Amino acid sequence: MRPLRRGYLCLHLASSETPSPSSPTSLDVLVIDDSLENAELLAELIESYGPRVRIAVTGAAGLELLSERLANLVFLDLSLPDTTGAEVARTIRARWGTACRIVAWTGYSDPERREGASQAGCNGFMQKPLRLEQLEQWLAGAESVS
Repeated sequence: MRPLRRGYLCLHLASSETPSPSSPTSLDVLVIDDSLENAELLAELIESYGPRVRIAVTGAAGLELLSERLANLVFLDLSLPDTTGAEVARTIRARWGTACRIVAWTGYSDPERREGASQAGCNGFMQKPLRLEQLEQWLAGAESVS
């Protein structure tokens, strides 16, 4: 596999593998990441599959965007400048129940973070570097991805 790097986010792609856009979809995705560069890269990749993507760089901004229009899928960094990703996930679950899927994503993979994300209401966990096959499974509507 060859890594593609931009900022902190790194995508692992097989040498012949490139993202292939699918037909347009009504999927609405929110990326909450304190690194605007990482959020923009992930949003650009997701948009190549058809979904609409919005970006927030703080937990408060992400919750505000969800209040305006609820997303089907949220990619939530666990380390945010104003709160924790776990707290944002708990707030999403308290306000909107299970109306959207939440994927915790972070550069850390220790079992405590995974368990904390799960207990906060996240449907799954993706570790940076992002693996394209995991992203595709989430975009295809998976309820959980290993």
